[in-house]
Amino acid sequence: MKNIYKLKNKTMLEGKAKELFDKWMRPSPLEHGRFGQLVTNTFDNIPLSMQFGVIQDFADSLRIVVSVDDDVNNVGYYYDIDEIDKSIERHVSEIYDTRHQAREQAITKLNELINKR
Repeated sequence: MKNIYKLKNKTMLEGKAKELFDKWMRPSPLEHGRFGQLVTNTFDNIPLSMQFGVIQDFADSLRIVVSVDDDVNNVGYYYDIDEIDKSIERHVSEIYDTRHQAREQAITKLNELINKR
């Protein structure tokens, strides 16, 4: 079985972020059995673009908005992460060559932000 928390030999979600994600993916004790394993196996085997959508929904549950867009000049992609609390704290990345790279970096930054909470 593949490890869902890997990006190019680097951990995708770890620490508190991984724990919260696992709980979010399987919130009910009844789902920890075979259904919980099915959910994990399914997530393991979908492309990063689809995993990113699931991770965006997870981030929404924490009041963190994550997006990846092309830059104004269409020369690359960047991520934008907004932490919505009493105030909005915004994190905008540099420009990456591909949407895939921007998604990987967005997940890495999201992991960092959640683990600092």
